[in-house]
Amino acid sequence: MSYKNINPGCLVVLESGDKALVKRVLPEGNIEVFSKQGANIVKNQNLRSGFQRNQEVYEHPSSGYTDSLGNGVVRQTRTLGMCDQCLVEFWESGDRVWIPFENLVLYSGVKDRFDKNKFCHATFQVKKLGIRFRIME
Repeated sequence: MSYKNINPGCLVVLESGDKALVKRVLPEGNIEVFSKQGANIVKNQNLRSGFQRNQEVYEHPSSGYTDSLGNGVVRQTRTLGMCDQCLVEFWESGDRVWIPFENLVLYSGVKDRFDKNKFCHATFQVKKLGIRFRIME
């Protein structure tokens, strides 16, 4: 299946079985992805969904006519007629909706950053801006 409207930041599985993140869609219909092996250009017909349960995602609709449903958590995945979909539970509305995987973008939320101990960006910003904190007594 050809994915013309796949979003940068979408998590995919390549034909070789490796997971990769979509970097950009090229005009020829190929897709540039970034995996452990580095940046590769692959045909867009060889991609499958790389999302797993409990991953945090952001829904980015392929058409500009609808609003995004926001952030959510993948609860299930399925394949219907060679199309991969994810059941996403959205935080704001509480709705569970089946979304085509190409409309989802991997989102690093608070829980994910806490689990992976990724707090260095905020510390770097504080040092970069020269912000000083005083402890009020």
